[in-house]
Amino acid sequence: MEVVGGLLAAEQVVSTTVEAGAVATWSIRMPTLPLQATLNQIATSPDNVSRYDVLALPLLPRLISSIQ
Repeated sequence: MEVVGGLLAAEQVVSTTVEAGAVATWSIRMPTLPLQATLNQIATSPDNVSRYDVLALPLLPRLISSIQ
């Protein structure tokens, strides 16, 4: 009985490995869909304002209150 159980377990391992290999091969061979993107600029900032300054704006009230 243990031999039969071992054979069934081995068969499951082999079939799962074969199925996983088939899925991997299929996914690699599938061509990607044509991708299309459109970029729009919705805002600009003055030259003297960096991205990090804009990120720090929410912290400004806390900084001011800690100075006072």
